[in-house]
Amino acid sequence: PMEGPVPVRLQRLSLDVSNLPGGAEHRSSLRGAQARSDSGSGRRSRELQRPFRLREEVRLGKEEMQSMQMLRSKDLPHPSRDEPGPIRALTSVQLPLNLEDYVHHDLDTFWRWCPTPVDGLHRCGLLVKLFDYCGLTKKDNKVSFKVKRLDGELRTLGVLLTDHMEAHQRVPYEAFVQSRRLREAVVKCSGVRLLWDQKRRAGKACADTRAPLAVWVLSVISGEAAPPGSLDGRAPASPAEGMKT
Repeated sequence: PMEGPVPVRLQRLSLDVSNLPGGAEHRSSLRGAQARSDSGSGRRSRELQRPFRLREEVRLGKEEMQSMQMLRSKDLPHPSRDEPGPIRALTSVQLPLNLEDYVHHDLDTFWRWCPTPVDGLHRCGLLVKLFDYCGLTKKDNKVSFKVKRLDGELRTLGVLLTDHMEAHQRVPYEAFVQSRRLREAVVKCSGVRLLWDQKRRAGKACADTRAPLAVWVLSVISGEAAPPGSLDGRAPASPAEGMKT
């Protein structure tokens, strides 16, 4: 007997089905089964593709309808989209029931029109914005004695708490918009009352510079000559110069 592993050589045998009895028929049946399998997979593939095609047709149909609507909308006249300015937005709203509400709404509109920080407007910035609200936007319009007049009037009404400007002094929303004394002063202004009567009769929006607060500010700073003891009519180097004493 031989010791150790014995190598075994295997040979691959090929089986020709056609040589077996009934082999040709067996091979044809295998081909038929494969053909049926292929046809079945093709049918399933078409069935899976059908819902996708339906969804695609629906999507294309919707896009076509949207494009048609856009083309039609271009042919139609569009209304004017000119947005009103900050003051015009106030005067174009529905007329309030009374003059007090009209003035209070104007004060609130002025405050929202200003780029106001959370802690309020600086005292100098408030005076500058009040001039701008009246249409007096140029530096030459902000002459020192007019700035002092407006600053002094706001101090008298309690909107400003100190006689002199402080470095970090702020005017909060409550001190200006919700000031009862300021609202009453604007209401008592003869120009504001005349404006209210005209607006109530006409029922139309007034001009931009005819807002109640603007009319009151113009009445405070009106006067051709500088009052005695004040600076001359030259524009100050900065708005704060007109408030120094």
